[in-house]
Amino acid sequence: MKKNNVSLIEKMLIKNYSKYYKLAFSYVQNDTDAMDIVKEYEYKAIKNANSLKNIYYINTWIYKIVINQCKTFL
Repeated sequence: MKKNNVSLIEKMLIKNYSKYYKLAFSYVQNDTDAMDIVKEYEYKAIKNANSLKNIYYINTWIYKIVINQCKTFL
């Protein structure tokens, strides 16, 4: 796992936590479910850090993980 990718992902997750949570909530319309999705996408983002090919798209990459997690949940 690329250590600098993990570090960048962790920083982005912390910096934009509320945005990602709001996105998840907009899909599921339930606080508890949105929190579960948040926990899951954080895990997946860190676990799959090596699949991030271009760090300039890190925010888009995380948004895609959140959306896919919401779709899987629904």
